[in-house]
This record gives sequence, structure tokens and C-alpha cells, in this order.
Amino acid sequence: MATTKTHYPVKPHPRGYVALKASNPPPMNGKLEGPWLHAPWSQPFMDIEGPDKPAPRHATRVKMLWDERALYVGAWMDEPQPWAHLTLHDDVIYQDNDFEIFIDPDGDNHMYYEFEVNALGTWWDLFLVRPYRDGGPALHSFESVAPSEPTVATGPTGWEPVQRAVWVDGAVNDGEVVSRGWGVEVALPWSLLRQAAQRDSPPKPGDQWRINFSRVQWRVRWDAAARVYVKHPPAQSEANWVWSPQWAVAMHQPEYWGYVQFSDVRTDSAAASCASAAAATSSPTGADFASAAGPEVAGVGAGGQAFTPDPTWPLRSLLMEVYYAQKRLWDAEQRYADSLSELGLPEPEPHVALAARVQSTEVSFVASAQLPAEAEAAQAVHEPSGAQAAGAGSSGDAAASSEMVTRMYVNEEGRITTRKVKATPSHGTAAQR
Repeated sequence: MATTKTHYPVKPHPRGYVALKASNPPPMNGKLEGPWLHAPWSQPFMDIEGPDKPAPRHATRVKMLWDERALYVGAWMDEPQPWAHLTLHDDVIYQDNDFEIFIDPDGDNHMYYEFEVNALGTWWDLFLVRPYRDGGPALHSFESVAPSEPTVATGPTGWEPVQRAVWVDGAVNDGEVVSRGWGVEVALPWSLLRQAAQRDSPPKPGDQWRINFSRVQWRVRWDAAARVYVKHPPAQSEANWVWSPQWAVAMHQPEYWGYVQFSDVRTDSAAASCASAAAATSSPTGADFASAAGPEVAGVGAGGQAFTPDPTWPLRSLLMEVYYAQKRLWDAEQRYADSLSELGLPEPEPHVALAARVQSTEVSFVASAQLPAEAEAAQAVHEPSGAQAAGAGSSGDAAASSEMVTRMYVNEEGRITTRKVKATPSHGTAAQR
């Protein structure tokens, strides 16, 4: 294959958000009161395929907070026609208008959570072992809600059930009432998320988790005779609006999800108070909600702390380009390549990756590359806390540490892993294969 003009990273860095530490738990009423007033709003949602697509018809923003108990997510959605029909837990909620949360704690593209809620508060929770593109499966039996019968622990495995609240400014399923939108609050306990986090839960200040949010929106009209909202036109494709762009109508591409960075700045601190001095102190409603419930901070930082981009992003982008090129080759010829050039991909520039390699068998492949020195130095604050990469020297062994380099890998199932390996001539600056 001829080498293309691909440059890494192929896509821009995903969006990031700095989550303040809640001094007190939010009241969980859907109105984003209390400590939420000190948290910045995210950037407005965009079309799932990116900023070049038409802007959403209605605005959506989110906030995040955390404490030693839970990760808190708050959202506000402008909506003149709030409607929802599904009332059973674990129904396919996106058949209604909904709000969705996706979380991959360790950023390896596998073992992640999905939560969905509609304007009636109906909840769908599931767990993905792998994305659907890699065979899943989606575990619909995964539960974040309270068990139906008492158990010896809070939940069947000792986790605390999720808390959620929905508030509608107006009325659900009533086209004769003026409505302005709906708010969502969700408390996701660390005892629940740590089941597959593979890192410290709760996180340490400075840690970053991968996360994204989606809003599914259908066009409806009010049927005055039947007194219900109905989808109009009946045959339509839903709109998908997201916080961080997915570049395709595909939420299950975890490599493009955004980042939440956990801050040790508390919501009752002077730094947080200064940032929210212009925010209203009373409960906002409707169109005033987004402006009154908290400040917009460019970046999106909070409490005087800026979001720090992931120094591994260019290398991650390279590895995922290899993954997708290998999938295309397998679909066409039922084989995997063992070089970048065979895939039509250029060698990465030294600031992106060093010593890139592709190895394949009849049914699998592994592509890997070394993190450049500048990114290696910045990586210390992004490494998963509470876990030591395989092959790394002890924390007290400076000599061993100086001989170790970070190498990242992707396999045929799209899983990205990171390892500390001993520096050798093959891990130098020259790209390989």
C-alpha cells in the first residue's frame, strides 16, 4: 500500500473538565443546588460527529463534582417538549429522549459503564466488557440500583446503589404546559465504580478518568386528541448530541471520550467561591438555569486549576489508527499486517512516538511504541494511581527507574495498555517496522 499523508494525532485532544471536591453532598433533587453553584459548566454539547455538523437544536451542559463517596454528574437540557414513555428499569431508554453517561476509569477501551435516564427518571444500567465492535458483550444483568431483597451488604457485592434525581421545569408529557427543560443529578458511588476501575476508587487529586455524555433527541408533536407526544415524522433518525465529539454516530468508541480531572480544591474554598462569585444564590428555573447555576470557565478548569491535556494522546491516536487499519485489512483479506507501511500509515514523528512496532500472527496483532521523553516526564501525573505498571522498578530504585521507559500497546480487540519496560537500543529514537 502507498503511504498516506496521515499525521498524528489524527483527531484533536478530547474535551477535559476539572471536577471540584464537594464540601457537602449535593441535595440530589435535579435542580443542581448547593455545591453545584461553585462548579463550572462544561462546554455546550455538539453533534456526535463533531463541530462541522449542524449545532444542536437545544442546549445541553454538564457539571461534575466528587468526594470520598461518589462521583456526581449534573446536567441541564433545554427542552420545550419534555416527554418520556418508558417506565421499566433496564428498558431501552434511548427510544425516548434521554441523557447518557459513559465511564472508562482506566482508559483502556475495555470494561466500561453506561447509564441512561429519561425525563421520568427511568434508569438503564449496563456494563461493556468490550465495545460492540470487538464483540462486547454488554452485560444487561449488571445492576447499579438497590437490590429487590435485603442482603447482608448494601448491595449484592457490597456496593452502594446509585442515586439519581430528575427535575422538569414545566411538565412531562403535557403539550399544553409551557416547559423550558429538565435537569438530572446522578451520584455514582466509588464502591460501585471500583468493581471494574482497576485503579484507585475514589481517585487521588490529579487523576484523570475517561468519560463522555450523550443526549438522544427525537422530534415529536403534541397530539391534542390523544393528549400524548408522538414521534413526528414516525420514521426518523434520532439526533445525538455529545460533550466530547465521537467523530461518528458511535458512542462506543471509548478512545474519543473526554477526560475528568479530579481536583483537591473544595467547593467551600476561597478559590471555588471566587470562581462562582457571579453565580446566583437562588434556585434557577428554565432558560435562566444555565446562567444562574454556576460559572462557565474556559478550559474547563475550576478553582484556579487548569485541565492538563493527556501527554499520551498523540501516541494513543497512532495506536488506534493502527487498530482501525488492521480491522479494515482483516475484513478485506482475513489477515493482519506486520508493519506500518503495509497498512499505508507513515512512521510517527519523534515527538509523537519512538520505536513503533507491529507484530502479527494468523489471528492477532500487537502494535506498540515508546512514549517520547517529554511526554514521559509529563506522564507521572496521569499514570493510574494505586497500580504499578508491569516491569517497573521499585519506587525507591532511582537507577532502575532511569533505565525504564513507557511503552504503550494496542491489540486486535482495541485494548490499550501501558507497561514500563527496560530501555534497550530497540527502544531508541529510530522507528522500527
